[in-house]
Amino acid sequence: MTALPVTSAGSGAAPEAFLDALLDLRLDQVPEPAIAVEQRNAMYEHVWQEIQAGRYDCAVEEAFHLAGSEPWERDYLLALACCLHHLGQFEPAAQIYGMALLLHASDSLCVYRIGECLGALEHWVEAREAFETAIDLAQLDPESRDVAIQAQERLDELTQLGC
Repeated sequence: MTALPVTSAGSGAAPEAFLDALLDLRLDQVPEPAIAVEQRNAMYEHVWQEIQAGRYDCAVEEAFHLAGSEPWERDYLLALACCLHHLGQFEPAAQIYGMALLLHASDSLCVYRIGECLGALEHWVEAREAFETAIDLAQLDPESRDVAIQAQERLDELTQLGC
């Protein structure tokens, strides 16, 4: 699969440098200026409207800006990971989901999404481990029952494929 280009126009730095700095947690090198709270809130609302409409290509640039502006804001990381995931950028999506997981270690849905990305990358053993972990974490939270069901379905699919 060919990776789709992701742009970050106006940031003053190449998108690859931005993503590398963000993924490496070199926050002093993330080339995003601070964005006012009101503007961030409006951008975040717009990003989720685009995501909910399935327009990930329209949301990804603003998601990059949000994550770069506040890299410790979990919701911004999840928005960016979601966009990258749906645009076929599975490796960086998994890494950013991982960063979000560090900020809330018991998030079964985040682990499940990592498993989806790993499966798309054909990292079967790691995907299986992620789905198993998602099931374990989901059992700690009654509201995560759907995640456990979906993760079990993915595990069953991997088993049927011989993975």
